[in-house]
Amino acid sequence: MSNAVPSPAALEAIARLCKGRWELHYTRSKLRSDPVYSAVMREVTGSPLPLLDIGCGIGLLAHYLRACGHRVPVTGFDYDERKIHSAQAMAARAGHSDLAFAAGDARTGLPDFSGHVVILDILQFFTESEQDALLTTAAARVAPGGKLIIRSGLHRRRTARLIHRRPSS
Repeated sequence: MSNAVPSPAALEAIARLCKGRWELHYTRSKLRSDPVYSAVMREVTGSPLPLLDIGCGIGLLAHYLRACGHRVPVTGFDYDERKIHSAQAMAARAGHSDLAFAAGDARTGLPDFSGHVVILDILQFFTESEQDALLTTAAARVAPGGKLIIRSGLHRRRTARLIHRRPSS
């Protein structure tokens, strides 16, 4: 059974996976205050599809999903190799062998994947043409019955592209 919100103790356990003081405090604050994690959890609850987190950072979404009891494989993908190393170390410390993290540039390609795709808070770092290419590439990785879940700080004129649901086949 999955819960949309993990307990405070579960959130603290995620924060304790961090090695450095800055990451610990960032994680503690981010998980307690940002509603995006529970929103994503509500969107994928009950689905057996794996999840690709583009711009995963240190892997907080993956750990949040685990704390909620959501046990599908999660692949995190981020440009920052240091964040990927932190994500991998956190997953190893937690014993989550089904969480995978890879470094790469989303402007030049994404991992082969089929399932739910999540893009949180990175589109503003891309040019408009790069955004279009990323959204097209990401949408192609959404499985039948899957969702493309996006949160972006882009201006209102671009919000029509924020959600895509691929119908079940």
